[in-house]
Amino acid sequence: MNAARGNPRNSVSLLALLGLLLPLPAFAATTWYVDAAVSASGDGLSWSTAKKTIQEAVDAATGSDELWVAEGTYNEHIALKSDLSLYGGFSKSESSIGERDLSVHQTILDGTDLTETQIFLGMNADSFTIDGFNTQNTGSGVSASFASGNSHIRNCSFTKSYYSAVYIGHVTCDIENCYFGGNQNTGYGGAAVTAASVSDCRILDCVFEGNHSQFYYGAICLGNCPNAEISSCTIRNNSVGPATQSEGGGIYNDSIGVTIKDCTITGNSAGTGGGIYGAATIANCYIANNHADYGGGVFARSRTNPVIANSIIANNTAVHGGGVYGESYSMTNCTVVGNVATGSYRAGGGLFCATGVVGPPYPPLPVPSDLYVTNTIFANNSPNAIGYDSDSFLYPKNNLFNGNPNAVQTYADTYPTGADLNVSLPHLTGSGNIDGDPAFVNAAAGNYHLLPSSAAIDRGTTVPLTTDYDGAPRPVDIPGVGTDHTGEEFDIGTFEYQDPHAPALHLAGDAGGGLLGMIWSDDGPTTPSQYLGCVYDLYEGRYVARGAGGTIWYPFPPAARTALLDVAQTGAYHAWISSQWWDGTWLPCLDPKTLIVYSGTPHASTGLSVEDRGGGVWRLHWKPEIYGTWLDQIAIYQNDIGWIAPLDGPCHAFPQFSPWTFLDYGGLAYDSSKGDFFAGWADFALPPGGSFVFFLNFKAWDAATDGPFAFAATN
Repeated sequence: MNAARGNPRNSVSLLALLGLLLPLPAFAATTWYVDAAVSASGDGLSWSTAKKTIQEAVDAATGSDELWVAEGTYNEHIALKSDLSLYGGFSKSESSIGERDLSVHQTILDGTDLTETQIFLGMNADSFTIDGFNTQNTGSGVSASFASGNSHIRNCSFTKSYYSAVYIGHVTCDIENCYFGGNQNTGYGGAAVTAASVSDCRILDCVFEGNHSQFYYGAICLGNCPNAEISSCTIRNNSVGPATQSEGGGIYNDSIGVTIKDCTITGNSAGTGGGIYGAATIANCYIANNHADYGGGVFARSRTNPVIANSIIANNTAVHGGGVYGESYSMTNCTVVGNVATGSYRAGGGLFCATGVVGPPYPPLPVPSDLYVTNTIFANNSPNAIGYDSDSFLYPKNNLFNGNPNAVQTYADTYPTGADLNVSLPHLTGSGNIDGDPAFVNAAAGNYHLLPSSAAIDRGTTVPLTTDYDGAPRPVDIPGVGTDHTGEEFDIGTFEYQDPHAPALHLAGDAGGGLLGMIWSDDGPTTPSQYLGCVYDLYEGRYVARGAGGTIWYPFPPAARTALLDVAQTGAYHAWISSQWWDGTWLPCLDPKTLIVYSGTPHASTGLSVEDRGGGVWRLHWKPEIYGTWLDQIAIYQNDIGWIAPLDGPCHAFPQFSPWTFLDYGGLAYDSSKGDFFAGWADFALPPGGSFVFFLNFKAWDAATDGPFAFAATN
């Protein structure tokens, strides 16, 4: 090394050698184009020279290339390679993936007459992305096993598969914004998704409906998938059976560390666990109208003491455990209402806690179970709110009971009311349990928010929850109810009462550029889900519909105290700010403001008509705009001649204006005996025997912006 440093020739040689050892720059990914409508395949490097089949483009692609697939139907089996990204839904006019309209331009993978999976990623492959395809009539839409890296399936639909619509094994994979409907698995596994031995699987914002599996598992099967997450999904009307061992009509899970949150799980059925089977943390879920023999809503298999929090368990049915059947599990701040168990008197209409089993040795040995229930409403469950085996242990704390034939039943004992549970016995230790009316907003419609009269307000105990089902803060202290100012004023049930109140609007005015500015305050103890601005246009006599999605509402976040509303047009307005609450309550401010917007574009004039006054005089009428404009401009067109000056009119004394007629706010540019800016009329003497069209528009106060013309004709 020293010799090299002293010899320039050697130094150059060494540097050259090091250059050979440095990594070469990566080549840019190639985009390959596929279009089933072409007559023959081209080189695939543009839409005009597209490949005709997806497989041809896959074979040509390398590395992290992208495949853009045009709308149309493709009937082929696709053996995918590592790192490729497949995107469907192109109309062939797009220059980026984000420009696609998947609802209009559909790329369909149809498996009719194919006996294989449509998209297959083989063993030892790397990551992949599949985005924007509709698969149908196939064994499986996507199957990937023993791949590495992080893969993605997005914006796809899977229908009429006869195995698992998506099968992933040993793959880290996100499934996002996909639809699974009408898949019928004639084998084993979930009809929609089967994930096996996946270390990190996330299923987000998907819809699963009407899927059926003949054996064991319903729509979703998570087999040995630790730390998986199912979030913000709708899972409805799925089923499994009639096999004797049919588990998890909506979700089957035999893994640990699984989270199911923000999901709606309704109308599913199975032998065990109509909605959900397995051990999972279940949070902020709506679980209703599911059915099973054991655990109509949930079968809480006790591998890691499942937790159910901030959830609604409603109107589920089972032989045992109408709402939930399980071994050791806990429930916090839930609403358990209207569930039915048809088994024995202790079957547990709302919840059932069974003795667990463990083995080997065989036969398995019974293990006592623990059920912890805190801050939960039990209403109208039958035959009771809670049933449990006599050798299990029940720990109820600060729950509310109403309308259940009995609060708790075991083989040996019956506890009719919630207050009866405030005891310390060998298998029952409870405190703070009460009886009373939960006073739901509208239970018949499924609205379990609390009215101000609810017995559940400020009667809970401290738990490690900071928000409720809606994401609203908890606890909220309602003065004069329960304890005050301790920071422990938790409500019982899924929803924290937020003490709705209206904001106070202090100022509303012209903010320039057709924008209306508002300033308000809100000194209440709680925060709404959002604020809603609303504006009424006095000239047009209607609410301004330029808010979100073309509605009359302008939404603003709960932290906002100022806002700009795009009204676009000049004129007089009434303005409100209102608070919208988590339970749907809408409270407008009590002091709306009236203001004038001078900026923006004037309205189109309305109400134009022409009246024959006799003697060759015609009167033009219109609805005056006296706030948003300072000048009305009128021009007259005579058919077959063109623009003309009237023989007489409001501006006849101002020939420099001809052929225009101006009526101004100050009355300086016209004869008030022949027109009225504020009343909206003007008289004109016109040549005899012709037909005429009057044109009128308004000019704005600032920058004299013109509004659009309106017109009316003589008869």
